[in-house]
Amino acid sequence: MAEDPKVFIDPIPSSVVVFEPDWFLRGHFERGTVGEEVVVTNWQQFEETFGAHGEAARNAYEFFKGAVGSRLRVTRIGAEEKP
Repeated sequence: MAEDPKVFIDPIPSSVVVFEPDWFLRGHFERGTVGEEVVVTNWQQFEETFGAHGEAARNAYEFFKGAVGSRLRVTRIGAEEKP
């Protein structure tokens, strides 16, 4: 009878750094300081900081709901600026 094949998993070398990329969102929000980048890590934090209405807020909601990432750099822009 043949032996079962062995599976070997090599540990990640300590010289390899695994990181989650930062995602960026610029848009018009209900509140928050214009021009100041803020890092948010969940929908509740986003909603408390910037509000929950508008297209840009929906994009943030989908980002967190869809588990695209867990770190979003958000900048509120002024009315005269385009996202």
